[in-house]
Amino acid sequence: YLERDVRQVVQVKSLRDFDRFLRLAASRTGQLLTLNSFAGELGLSPNTIKSWLSVLEASNVILFLEPFYRNLGKRIVKSPKLYFLDTGLACFLSGIRTREALSTSSMLRPLFETLVLGQMIRALANSGRRASIYFYRDHQGHEVDFLIPVGDKLKLFECKWSESVSREQKGFEVIEKAAGSKSIISRSVVTPLRGRRTLKAAGVLVRDCADFQDL
Repeated sequence: YLERDVRQVVQVKSLRDFDRFLRLAASRTGQLLTLNSFAGELGLSPNTIKSWLSVLEASNVILFLEPFYRNLGKRIVKSPKLYFLDTGLACFLSGIRTREALSTSSMLRPLFETLVLGQMIRALANSGRRASIYFYRDHQGHEVDFLIPVGDKLKLFECKWSESVSREQKGFEVIEKAAGSKSIISRSVVTPLRGRRTLKAAGVLVRDCADFQDL
């Protein structure tokens, strides 16, 4: 599909250039989108990269996650983040073929974040709800992976490839300070460990990456 149908839609003249583009896009899942960086690495124009990305988005191969900055101040990063919706495809295009290769790859954490986003989107779709998910990042480096607005309030989610979770979650604290504690419905840290538990002192729910029935 990617090498034939998509290539035909965007009228790709060089399959090699398009293949390099796909592999670069996959390697940047979970990262901020910078068209000029894409273009510079591939030797193509930003408009070409934008056109190719738009077709992948329309085909549900990738998703652009927009930043959330309502009532959270003005020093917010406003570029979207790029995610592949199929982690298997992202691994294949990135040259990851085995579990062992993934476990030692620098892409392990962004791929886990990508998996969590896909699980959230599917859980919302299965309940008949539109996937209104955002991320937060400011210019000081404070970040929360995912936010789901519910009216004027927020549900916060952070992904951690670890079975031990710190009680201090700086991103949560920054958003709570900016939006007000009454605006935060829940704070969740998603890990690969099965089951739920609560960090009582911090009021943080730790959940696994298959546990999104209550979004």
